[in-house]
Amino acid sequence: MKKDSVLIINSEKKISDVHGAKAYSFDATSLALKAIGKDIVNTAILGSFAKATKLVTLDSLLKAIAEKFPGKLGELNSRMVRDAYEGTKT
Repeated sequence: MKKDSVLIINSEKKISDVHGAKAYSFDATSLALKAIGKDIVNTAILGSFAKATKLVTLDSLLKAIAEKFPGKLGELNSRMVRDAYEGTKT
């Protein structure tokens, strides 16, 4: 693994370094179960990805979710992205 690699790990434990790569962790499973009652973590992982890489902003993710998923589904997904972004441990 390259030293400048970034790992995003779905875990409740804080993990900061894996074989020289920068690691970020967030318990996406618990968040998804709490928010939507299913262990579908892709939206939460997007929030962690945004925080870890800075390749996409939180605002742009929230805008895209609102456009793609109006109503209750969009609100739930936006909340998961925001919570994951804010809760991702570095």
